[in-house]
Amino acid sequence: MAIAKIKMAGIGILVALLIGTTGVVLVTEIQKRQPPGASGKPDIVASPAKQEVHDQPMPSKLETKGKTQSAKVKVPPKARNFQAEMEEALARSPKGDHPAELHIIMSTIMREWLDYDKDGAIEWTLRMTGEHKRQVLGIVAYCWAAKDPVAASEWVMKLPEGKSQDQLLNDLVVDWAVKEPDKAKKWIEKSSLSQDKKDKLLKKIQKK
Repeated sequence: MAIAKIKMAGIGILVALLIGTTGVVLVTEIQKRQPPGASGKPDIVASPAKQEVHDQPMPSKLETKGKTQSAKVKVPPKARNFQAEMEEALARSPKGDHPAELHIIMSTIMREWLDYDKDGAIEWTLRMTGEHKRQVLGIVAYCWAAKDPVAASEWVMKLPEGKSQDQLLNDLVVDWAVKEPDKAKKWIEKSSLSQDKKDKLLKKIQKK
């Protein structure tokens, strides 16, 4: 009996070992045949922060160029007190006859003033009184004519008639004729000047 029990126990142990080995083999084969992710473990996924970075579109060259140009825009300088600058220059010439150097300074100031505020410059000039006015009127007409001789000539035509107006118009048109003789001639012919004044201006232009 004892020998029979020992044999039965040995057979049981052997069967258990065979079942354990077979189970391990089966589990291994099943794991090999399962598709990725079927094991129940989550796959590695990129974090939301990284996904947002990759989803953002890259800026185009046009957008980058626009931002660069916006950064280069310069802030305009503060307005100057052109009237004070002209009055200071005039104070250096109490007799009204401007030296060449001073005339250049005032011409530069007036040219910049006309570019910045033409109406203000003309209004201030027309309000002037005294011996400086004629010289400043000439500066305004000359600086204005450098960009728009037609408008400058028509402005001089509206000034009070007299020797000052005649001299200003003469200087303006003659200087204009040096640069654009045909245009100056046509303007004289179509202007509202008297025929006598037209003839005088045309003769001076032809001599140039």
